[in-house]
Amino acid sequence: MTDQTIVEHLRSGEHSKPLDRLYTHFPSIKHMVVTHGGSEEDAADIFQEALLVFIEKVKTETFELTSSIKTYLYSVCRFMLYDKNRKGGKETSLETYHDVEVESDLEAKQQREQQFGFLEKILNELGDKCVEILQRYYYRKESMTVIAESLGYANVNTAKTQKYKCLERARKQAIHFNQPS
Repeated sequence: MTDQTIVEHLRSGEHSKPLDRLYTHFPSIKHMVVTHGGSEEDAADIFQEALLVFIEKVKTETFELTSSIKTYLYSVCRFMLYDKNRKGGKETSLETYHDVEVESDLEAKQQREQQFGFLEKILNELGDKCVEILQRYYYRKESMTVIAESLGYANVNTAKTQKYKCLERARKQAIHFNQPS
């Protein structure tokens, strides 16, 4: 169930399926609360309150989901915990509540950059002609007929064969680069 589907279900008054999905986010909230001096009971209470806030916000006409629901709930819970600790007399600042979402976004970005680096190594080994064919076919979505004509191949089948050979070389390079040194 996508985030948008959850929002649509909640707006229509159907709560059971969306709530089941929303409760999958509880473990990360519990971890954050317990890590910052709260109990598991505090985590459950804060999460319940955050769900109520979220459901009420969803029902307003002006609500627009601009992040993932997990990020939204995490942020609401983070502020609630901060507020609870502040009212309880604990000296704290909002910055002490390390944002797991930011960390996971950073890890995802690093992983994507690593994949792009890997892809770049493979493309550099393929040569310009192969890169041109693959880029035109997969990125620009050009037909093999157009590619054959523009790159001067005798016919479409020759261009298809060349594309196949390029893909095979790319696969071999990927296997080569993935083998431990």
